[in-house]
Amino acid sequence: MKTSQANLINSITLILMPLWSYLTYEGTVEKPDQSITALIPLFLGVILLLCHYGLIKKSKTKSEQELKAHWLAYKLAKGENISYEEFLPIHAELMVKKQLKKRKVISHIAVVITLIAIGGLSKPLMSAIEEGRNLGVFRVSLMVLTSVIAMITFVKSFIEARKK
Repeated sequence: MKTSQANLINSITLILMPLWSYLTYEGTVEKPDQSITALIPLFLGVILLLCHYGLIKKSKTKSEQELKAHWLAYKLAKGENISYEEFLPIHAELMVKKQLKKRKVISHIAVVITLIAIGGLSKPLMSAIEEGRNLGVFRVSLMVLTSVIAMITFVKSFIEARKK
């Protein structure tokens, strides 16, 4: 499984499960109202969803006009008299480096958010188990499971990147 796929599944789970819990909450005498803190995983899921596009390996193709503007800017900045044809491979290499750096930052953000989600879900899982709320155990366990799977795929991708 790719990191972007695991992150997408995790983010959707972190969004839907708390929403389901919050909207279907039935109060008790001890706890008549649902706490807004039940939506914290939802916010983490939204952040992970925002990271999704940055995790996808795609190269942006530039128009001819944009490439020529970059070529002129490169010539002016470096003070070199380089032809357009000589510039194209240099530009491609620079863009790949830029995209890899961006992906690395986004990946690390997603890992930290996923780690926070895993740690933050331990207390609700224990509470649901102690109180015998089977549906709550299912929802929180599903969020923990998808978060752990996402974390494993991130770690594997970091290991692969180190080998290259």
